[in-house]
Amino acid sequence: METRILPGRLWRESEFVGGLTGACGPNALSMAESWALQRYVSTLAVYQRMRAAGRADANGTSNASGLYAQAVADGFATALLPYREPMPEADWRGFFSTHVGVRAVVIELANGQALVDRLSGKGENARNLKYHFIVVVGWHAGGYSARAARALPPGWWCADGDNFAAGDVLQFYPEAVLVAARPCATLAIAARTTGTSGSGGGGGASVTGDFERLPDGRGKDTRTGELLGAGFLDYCLAHDVRQKCVKGETEVYPGVSAAFFDGGLILYYKVGGAVSDALGGYLAMGLLDERNDERARLTTAQADLATATRQRDTATTQVAALTAQLADVRAQLANLQQQQQQGTPGAESAQALVKALKAALA
Repeated sequence: METRILPGRLWRESEFVGGLTGACGPNALSMAESWALQRYVSTLAVYQRMRAAGRADANGTSNASGLYAQAVADGFATALLPYREPMPEADWRGFFSTHVGVRAVVIELANGQALVDRLSGKGENARNLKYHFIVVVGWHAGGYSARAARALPPGWWCADGDNFAAGDVLQFYPEAVLVAARPCATLAIAARTTGTSGSGGGGGASVTGDFERLPDGRGKDTRTGELLGAGFLDYCLAHDVRQKCVKGETEVYPGVSAAFFDGGLILYYKVGGAVSDALGGYLAMGLLDERNDERARLTTAQADLATATRQRDTATTQVAALTAQLADVRAQLANLQQQQQQGTPGAESAQALVKALKAALA
């Protein structure tokens, strides 16, 4: 097979994003879709779509059939060589001969731990790595490589999100390395550089027309009617967000706003920064609702406290008045007792009054 590599911009990013630990499948698909669209598609965006459709586990783990289904759902023409282990070498080589350098080829490797990048000398960021997904973007027939600026043996140009090599760089796996990694399933994704609907410009438009721009610049999810700020809308269009917006732009803290989508996607914006995505949308929505409930309970408690404080102040005033009255009665009682002891006129009536007061104060 002659030397060949995919035309256009190629992407490579780490699979370890958003706290995910097994997202090599969504990671490989995101890199393939980025090439197919010639614009960046994040690992998290693909993971969230797969998770919402039940094609990925919580930590990102998936399989070849799930990746194929997701690629088709995302609107890409995709060919599949289904999982088979052991897979005859002639099968995957035939598939590669047809598609490598023409389509982005996502391959599953039964023994991913065997991968060692010829360029950096680095291996995989894992132990006993099995059933690992990478993207094959080209083939080098051997000899001097202009891309590497040095001679290389026959081998495959790849984008591997688990390799220790840092940054947006390709890996080169010689023939023997890829054979040792044992291909067991593969799919090929065709280029698609334009969407089918939505407004163009900037970062592109959602291919499903799920979001529209309103005359005032804000966005609206056409399925749910939820409203988004211009920055959130631009993010959704640029990153081909397909999840439904279930709670539009909401201020969660002063200067910080967020929008929530099904599948666990949350977009957030802080004044002075850029719109970003993160996992945990449902959790964040729950926390936001809990915060609002707590605020309502706090308001009620503050009102109850104010009422209790007024009642306390009234009672304190009444107690003070009664205390003053009691002091006056006690003074009168002491005076009467003195008159009684001195035998002053009216002692009998005073004595009777003393008895009555003592009874009242008992």
